[in-house]
Amino acid sequence: MSKKIAQLPPLATTIPSVLGLVPVTRESGLRMRETGSRCLGIWRSAQREVAIEADAALVAAWHTYWHEWAHIVLYDAGVALKKHEERVCDAIATARVREMLDR
Repeated sequence: MSKKIAQLPPLATTIPSVLGLVPVTRESGLRMRETGSRCLGIWRSAQREVAIEADAALVAAWHTYWHEWAHIVLYDAGVALKKHEERVCDAIATARVREMLDR
């Protein structure tokens, strides 16, 4: 494990939003509602909560945190990207984790 990855802070337990704090929990066995396939994170818009896979490595958990953060930002702004949203959220998450590692 690189020194920078080892220096990442513990995963945040909330995501700030214009509509208030969104709780972030760690859960085991997360699955996508549409396909039933395993996933690292879920944004539950109706409950305004995020779940991140409990056994995800810290760097993957932070990537997932920022990915779900991007979903929240888009959702709260009323932006629906349809088929491209997952890729956009991944790109944003990758950039945010890189920023964290560069500190």
